[in-house]
Amino acid sequence: MVTDLDRAGGPRLPDLPERVARELLVPLLSVPWLLLVVEAAPGPAADALGAAAPTGAVLDLDQPQWTDPAKYADWCAGLPGHPVDPAATHPSPGLAQLAARTPGAAPDPALPPAARAAALAETWWTAVPAAERAALAALAGAEGPLSTALWATLPGADARTVAAAADLLPPPPMADRWRLRPQQLADLVTAGSPPVDHAAVMWEVAAGIPARPDGGPDLAASDPERLALLVRHASAGDPGTPMLGEIDLLLHAEPATVTAAFQLAEDTGAPPTPLAEAWRRAAPDRAATARPADRAAVLHAHLTGRHDEAAAHCAELARRTDTRWRAVWQHLPATGPCAATLGLGPSAGRLLLLDGTGLHLADPATGRLLDAPEPLAEPHPRALTGTPFGGALLLDASGTLRPLTVRGAPGLPDGGPAAPDPCTAVAAHEDAVVFGRPDGLTTCHEVSTGTTHRPEHPLHEGPVTALDVSPADGGALVASGGEDGRVWTWMPGRPPLPAPVDQRPHPVTAVALGSTPAGLLLAAAWSDGLLRLRRWGERHRGADLRLGAAVRTLTVTPDGLVIAALPHSVLALTLLG
Repeated sequence: MVTDLDRAGGPRLPDLPERVARELLVPLLSVPWLLLVVEAAPGPAADALGAAAPTGAVLDLDQPQWTDPAKYADWCAGLPGHPVDPAATHPSPGLAQLAARTPGAAPDPALPPAARAAALAETWWTAVPAAERAALAALAGAEGPLSTALWATLPGADARTVAAAADLLPPPPMADRWRLRPQQLADLVTAGSPPVDHAAVMWEVAAGIPARPDGGPDLAASDPERLALLVRHASAGDPGTPMLGEIDLLLHAEPATVTAAFQLAEDTGAPPTPLAEAWRRAAPDRAATARPADRAAVLHAHLTGRHDEAAAHCAELARRTDTRWRAVWQHLPATGPCAATLGLGPSAGRLLLLDGTGLHLADPATGRLLDAPEPLAEPHPRALTGTPFGGALLLDASGTLRPLTVRGAPGLPDGGPAAPDPCTAVAAHEDAVVFGRPDGLTTCHEVSTGTTHRPEHPLHEGPVTALDVSPADGGALVASGGEDGRVWTWMPGRPPLPAPVDQRPHPVTAVALGSTPAGLLLAAAWSDGLLRLRRWGERHRGADLRLGAAVRTLTVTPDGLVIAALPHSVLALTLLG
């Protein structure tokens, strides 16, 4: 469900609702099993969805048949403020809430709801006393929502007038988060007020930031709402404001506001900065990265090699908490998609790295590309693995497995292991090639003996979606991930463990395991973006992290690096401690 689509982006990004509709929601309509429910006012966003789904059901909540008159009347009777005539406001709750704050409100029930709202807003604004008009103008200029405490610090407002002005407004959906709603109120207040002095607002807002002992602003001790308001006005006054380069401010402000400020800078033609690009790739305005330290950790990964000073600052902030990982290098090609795996046989010691320009050989310790890429186009790679023969196997989203010749070495020679059709996952090491199947089974082919092994029963309910295999304990240790969210390990010729080593309610997108100087390391990624790193036997240690997108491929190097391919970049990470 998507609510308030027409409000996305606020007044500074008026085309964002339509962009969300066209670039995100319309493509989702092609998913056969997905039921999409969207709330939006009439406008370009709703038109785009209607054109893309002409047979979709449209429920117009302004039509009276969808709101029970008796229950609506009972609800109106409980509204605080002035008495409300339910017949004059039905079926709109927002209209009733505004009428309860408007003396002498008498909407004409013969008018459509939008016209009634405009007329009622005029009546409301006419009744607002002069003292409260300045406070309401301050709220309109802030483009809220704001707490009353922060609202009272704005030019033209104080605690007394804010308290009185709040009594004139419909109650906010979230407690003490005030904004002018419906939109007709904001339009009236803005039209009747002088232009916002963004510099003056910034000065007042900044005055409330606590000071460090050295006299500088203590952003970590400040309210994220206050810092967000500072960013919002800095961006409104100058979309390319230097404040968008202040990493501490961006880390501690409400992240959705920072995202909007970067988007406004882009829309107004400001040149992209490494910090803006890293912020976009990190997608830090999610609940999973709510803490500034979590945002710092993921930003340092995407800044690595692009803005070393900011990356080091973010890494230091992350280290002060319980962050147990850091980035070592980043490959950021001009175009994706990306995949990466260690080479085997003649390619051993090299990283096979796929991006939009082709297949590269790279140094796994540094990410440095070693020569020109071999041309290769694959828009939807699912898995990439080196093979014992020196080449590679590339699996696409349709289940087609393509052998790749790498510097003259074949992916699979004639008479090599036969893959299932369709194939859902693939991995290899020096003496084994492992395939995943749609029925949850995996098959492991020993290259030296030609023997094939498989568990007696499928380990997964549904397709195998990710595989890796590593030498261990004199044999091969296979890790598999499935659409069922489970991660299993097993060794050919031995029974599997009695339970999966990990499980989450999302499909697995990548797994990797490998022997490192600190022991066997297992990495697993799921479709919701979580990447989990664990050393064998350390069930409750390791690191859970989110890099801004679901990981496509994973590989563990002998030196202990975890190389994660995202849709448009490749990151090398290391587990600390």
